[in-house]
Amino acid sequence: FYILNSKNGNILKRINVEGSELSPVALKNSLLIPGFRSISLFKNNGDLKKIWKINFEENFRARPSMDKQLAYLGSTDKYVYAINLKTGNIEWKFQTLGEVNSRILSYKDRVYCGSTDGNFYSVNQKNGNLIYKYKVEKSITGSIIAYKRNIIFVSRNGNIYAVDYLNGFLKWRYYIGSDNVKQLYLKDDYLV
Repeated sequence: FYILNSKNGNILKRINVEGSELSPVALKNSLLIPGFRSISLFKNNGDLKKIWKINFEENFRARPSMDKQLAYLGSTDKYVYAINLKTGNIEWKFQTLGEVNSRILSYKDRVYCGSTDGNFYSVNQKNGNLIYKYKVEKSITGSIIAYKRNIIFVSRNGNIYAVDYLNGFLKWRYYIGSDNVKQLYLKDDYLV
């Protein structure tokens, strides 16, 4: 992983990350970098200094999400982890019935994720307790986005779903015919 000067292309720093294909997440004055089986936080005060690193037995397949205090990661060990950004401590973990390969969404006071078990989960952001789950026919491995009161996600069954963010009731479903959609984009009122 390289940090380049955007003005001249010179390498500012090279960070060794074990085989990750995931993009780092920029925070104010810091950078969260997921590795294959680890995650590290680097502070940026002119140079990048490693603040903490956590090693895991399983790997990550989705880019982390975060709020001001916690980073949320899904893992192939069937857990969602909430990691304290200041200390690197695991604040809570929530177990699903399958691998968590979808991007985690932190929205309002909830954390949302999909799993290869075919469930879409809503979890309390503070303690990791299950609020609701919504069952679809196949795994959920793509992006999850919020739009007003809707949480929108795609399943490997070829459907895009919108559920109410508070209770998980289905608002709409649209069959797109492809089981390989990974990324959803929202621009104004348009979903692409």
